[in-house]
Amino acid sequence: MAPRGLPGSHGPAGRGSSVLGIALVWDLFSGTGSAAGRWRRLLVSLGVFAAAGVPYFLWRWSYCGALLPNTYYAKVNHDPAVVAHGLYYIG
Repeated sequence: MAPRGLPGSHGPAGRGSSVLGIALVWDLFSGTGSAAGRWRRLLVSLGVFAAAGVPYFLWRWSYCGALLPNTYYAKVNHDPAVVAHGLYYIG
């Protein structure tokens, strides 16, 4: 049974990235080290993420013509009537 409460926990890779993200946030904000050191670690972490993520999304955009998976576009309808109904529903 999959652990509950982990965001993006679809399959082993999703659970691993969730655990890694939680550990990163814990390390960054656990209070160890100086504030400047924590900010430097945060910027390095974001840089590593951007170095891996930005080329992937640029490739996906150039190859597929969209940044999001096709299932997103199949499920989401931007018809004004649907948007109005959603706004009515939430508020």
